[in-house]
Amino acid sequence: MAHNSKEIRYGWPIAHCEDSGNYSCTADNDIKERTIKKTQLFVRCSPRLNYNTELVSNVSVNVNEDTVMAISVIAYPAPVFTWYKLQDDQWQKLESTETLESTSWSSVGHLVINNAQWKDAGQYQVVVSNDVSSERLAKNMTLTLLDKREENSTGKYIGIAIGTVAIVAVLVMVTLLIIRRKRRAKSDDSANTNAPAAEPESDDAKQTYENFNKSDQNADDQASKHEVYLYSAMDSGEPKQTYETINTDGIYINCDTENQYVNTAL
Repeated sequence: MAHNSKEIRYGWPIAHCEDSGNYSCTADNDIKERTIKKTQLFVRCSPRLNYNTELVSNVSVNVNEDTVMAISVIAYPAPVFTWYKLQDDQWQKLESTETLESTSWSSVGHLVINNAQWKDAGQYQVVVSNDVSSERLAKNMTLTLLDKREENSTGKYIGIAIGTVAIVAVLVMVTLLIIRRKRRAKSDDSANTNAPAAEPESDDAKQTYENFNKSDQNADDQASKHEVYLYSAMDSGEPKQTYETINTDGIYINCDTENQYVNTAL
């Protein structure tokens, strides 16, 4: 190493697969343009799930449509994806129908199913491995097929069920309302039957001439129904009549049955 040279190092205490990638180092001074040195780092590691991507383990597809099952892993060198299907309780290896996407430290494996049929539904397994170690990554997935006609039928049945429930609810409400009205009418009839009979009108409560004459003369409806009679006392200021005023002739007869005589005043 020359006396006028410098060496710079950059290191990691523990390297991970994610540390793989392209690196560059730049050096410059006032004499010459800066110098850039690039290097690529590869970290060898066995396959493990990529924490940046969610694994979809349940896949649904309509009959006669295409679908893809995928898994993203971190590994270097690039791993191998092997797919299996569970048939008769045994894992059967599938023909190579996968596509592969790889970067310096991540890879994505796809299982493509074209024109899916009912026989394609079931359990699948993917095994990921590379030459770093004998350790392998295995994940299970489920493929479910749907029939559009069944979906339409299901929606139809749900609509019928909701309509039936609504009709039953209305009928129950109407029935309860009718029962409540009948009970109320029956209760009113019982109350009228058990009520005490009206007492006969007493003589004191009978209407007399004086009571009738005290009717409210201000009520128009009462005035139209009853003619108000007014009377005055017999003593209206005229002189009282006596026997003398009546016997103007001055003659009176006194009959005494015991003495048998008659007095006549002339």
